[in-house]
Amino acid sequence: MLREALCGIMQMAVQEELADIMAYLGQENTTGVFFEDAFYKEFSSGGGGEETFGETQKYKELMASFYFGNINFSQFLDDNEEEPVNFFGKTGDDAPFYQKFKEMYNIFKDTKGDGVFRAFGHGGIGSIWDGEKELHNAKQFDEIMTKRNSRWANVDKMKNAILILYVCRSASIIDEYDPIGLEISRAHPNLLVIGFNGYVTYDNSVKGMQRVNKNQDSGDGLGSIVFYKNGKALSEQFYKDFRRKYKNFQ
Repeated sequence: MLREALCGIMQMAVQEELADIMAYLGQENTTGVFFEDAFYKEFSSGGGGEETFGETQKYKELMASFYFGNINFSQFLDDNEEEPVNFFGKTGDDAPFYQKFKEMYNIFKDTKGDGVFRAFGHGGIGSIWDGEKELHNAKQFDEIMTKRNSRWANVDKMKNAILILYVCRSASIIDEYDPIGLEISRAHPNLLVIGFNGYVTYDNSVKGMQRVNKNQDSGDGLGSIVFYKNGKALSEQFYKDFRRKYKNFQ
């Protein structure tokens, strides 16, 4: 699941201590062996021993932390949702892109309180297009994002908020320009920003976002996924390899 994948990436990238990982999950740090069991051992389906998953309430609760539906997100609950945000036009050349956005919107439209924002749009050199003009910095992005999802105004107050930018070159360093994903990360240091180094493929013949290319329209699948926090890149990995390991990521 998404939160499992992200916690794993962050641990490998910045060598978080177990207590910090558990704090990130919003769970009490009750056992020193949890992280090793959760990420590096296969889950046991039977047998004895208090460290067998599913056999004790302690581990049942920790297991549940990897699934959005079982995490306590009460601190987020209000009348707003982190629904996906569209930066495309709806007709003309943008019609196929908007169609993919609608598919993703239908998947995530009811994810109230999960703290995960998703933005869909065209990317430029260190920028994102809002359908009419090019947004070159986090301030401009925030203005449009807040208009289209009012919950974004409180993003800095949220615990463990995540932004996924399904935007071409949102993590690509081109000439002297920093990518828009990095700019947003600097403006919101507590936010985990996920961008893409390359070209995100909006393919309506498949479900979800399956490919990122290094070269435009090449189908090479050599683009990568990049994780930012506090204005720094934590980790970068080929998207195809990341998806192979975390098949449910979207």
